[in-house]
Amino acid sequence: MPAREPAWRLFAAELLSATEEEQGPGERPVTYLISPYGARIGRALMAGRLTPAERIGTDERQPFYRARLTDPTGEIAVTAGSYQPRAMAALLRLTDPATVLVVGRPHLYRGRDRTAFVSIRA
Repeated sequence: MPAREPAWRLFAAELLSATEEEQGPGERPVTYLISPYGARIGRALMAGRLTPAERIGTDERQPFYRARLTDPTGEIAVTAGSYQPRAMAALLRLTDPATVLVVGRPHLYRGRDRTAFVSIRA
């Protein structure tokens, strides 16, 4: 079993300014987010104030939630769904904003106009 990849310690502004992705090698390649400084980020570690989660998925069988993590440099979405049951349970336990440490995979979504939206999948 391969070792778990180390998490990059980041501020929201650095992660939000990353707009490029790179596929790793192998049969099941990992997607890396490329930071403006050239770092290949497969896992991110961020600290900040997390808001309570809101449900954004419409499928009752596969719930999906989003919370907002705010640090001194900006705000980023933190998501978890039924495929991340421990992370989803942790998001749902939060009823008031709290200072937390989040580890997760960065996810880059491009809108119809090619605008990049970055989030952390916990």
